Amino acid sequence: TQLSNNTAQGTASSILWLASGSVRSSNFTVESSTFDQVVQIWGTRNVTLDDFTLQCPLYAKANIEVGPDTPALGFQGAACSPCGGDLYTLDNDGHTDTSGSVIHKGECHSCPFGAFCRSSTSEGTQTQSSLAESVLSKPNYFGLVNQQNYLKFYLCETGHCCNNASGCSPINSCEAGREGLLCSQCKPSHSLALFSDACVPDWLCGNSLSIILLSFVFTIDALFGAWLTISSLWAQSGVTKVLVYFLQVFSLVSFPLQESNAYTSVVQSLSSLARQSPELPHYLFTCPLQGLSTWSKLGVQLFGTVIVFLSSVLCAFLLKHSANHKVRRFLALLLRTQRTESKHGKIEPNSDSGTINGSPNGESSHSGVFDVRSLVAIAIVQASLMTYSSVVTPLLSTLRCMPIEGTSVMRMNSSEHCFNVRQALVLTALLIVFVPMPLLAVGLTRKSGIARFVPHVDQVVKFLQGPFTFQHKYWESVILSRRLIIAAVYALINQPILKQSILFAVCLMALISHQLCRPFRKREDTLLETGSLTVLTLASALSMITACLYATGAPNAG
Repeated sequence: TQLSNNTAQGTASSILWLASGSVRSSNFTVESSTFDQVVQIWGTRNVTLDDFTLQCPLYAKANIEVGPDTPALGFQGAACSPCGGDLYTLDNDGHTDTSGSVIHKGECHSCPFGAFCRSSTSEGTQTQSSLAESVLSKPNYFGLVNQQNYLKFYLCETGHCCNNASGCSPINSCEAGREGLLCSQCKPSHSLALFSDACVPDWLCGNSLSIILLSFVFTIDALFGAWLTISSLWAQSGVTKVLVYFLQVFSLVSFPLQESNAYTSVVQSLSSLARQSPELPHYLFTCPLQGLSTWSKLGVQLFGTVIVFLSSVLCAFLLKHSANHKVRRFLALLLRTQRTESKHGKIEPNSDSGTINGSPNGESSHSGVFDVRSLVAIAIVQASLMTYSSVVTPLLSTLRCMPIEGTSVMRMNSSEHCFNVRQALVLTALLIVFVPMPLLAVGLTRKSGIARFVPHVDQVVKFLQGPFTFQHKYWESVILSRRLIIAAVYALINQPILKQSILFAVCLMALISHQLCRPFRKREDTLLETGSLTVLTLASALSMITACLYATGAPNAG
């Protein structure tokens, strides 16, 4: 019997040849979708499978068997079988050479981290879909076949990859509206939502309610900037610093690992309400702008920070040059209140002398009482300090890279390779402007060479040192350094467990150093800072648990 140049397809449990005499198969291919003895060839003499190929379903192992080959009986067969246990295979083809020797058959491998490998020991016909589900990606994981023909899984950003508790098939499944490597891109005709990680259909973006909400957010930014200027008149108080720093850092040290703030929390709550109300469409509040990409979204977020900065400076300019006698009386009242607090000893005295701020009348260069003429310069410093984390964190996030199969790609958009021109520009801005800011604060307080370029430098120094004791007059630099470290850890480290562990260590060290040094002048500022650092430490500690669940593929861990 001679079989050659044939292909057999089907779902039958077996293909059987019985022949009297020898059997020789040449250039024969069988495509199977079963877990069973697919091919059996028997002959009363020798049986040879020359250039034979067995193509099994995905994740099924191909076996080519050579039976007894005697003058009285010959047998060869081929079968597709599951690996069994916590194993998988991608070698779903088996081959023989022209002499009938087996040159390749399937091999099983250990299930990779980030995947569910479901063994199927049942024999017989199975559908292609059930066989494909033998290997599933865990929630928040993205699977790839590497160059060595092994499966490898990568942890996705929160809200990007499939989050099905029972596993996801195919292994590169994304959340609705997302596609691409690590699901980092939006599908065509979709836009990136401004207030969430979702990719929203374009026709749902730009509705009037979301635009009104965006305008409201920018208005709040402007009012916050004006408040920063007014609060700077209380130079001795550290309440504004403590509260703003707490709100900015809390969103970084607490899980989920995604950029968040008070505005996104409110909008996400409104979006949840929309999901539960049939009258309100989904994503109603999250997508005010159509066509947003990762870079343009970053630009819109930074624009909100620019509004805070400009409104703060503008408010200071208007207050400084205001001809309205009521405004002038308001400023005079604020300044008089500071002097009254100093004279009545509401501010802790220096260790250097028994007087307030080191002088009999409590109005030394360290008193924190300044005139209105320096208000613009102080507003610039105040706005720069208060918006520091809001600018540095997203800029650092653009520098985060991830190696995938020998290629380094951007984490925020895996379609872009690392070390590109935009990253170079961001890195230059960080190194020139933002990273040196803690050292610049020290330079100003010491009135070094850089101080001569700052207008009203004496008043600016009073503002920087105002809330702190004389021994800890550089503490503003310590706070800035701490925020820079937290932002860098949050933005640059990919592994959630390592990230949360370092954040917890930084928060704990900050709490211990604060308790040992007690840098604030006022007792209420010290208590408020103690409370805020304690909450940050507890939040980062609890987030370590959530990070572990997320990294191990627990559903909805974020």
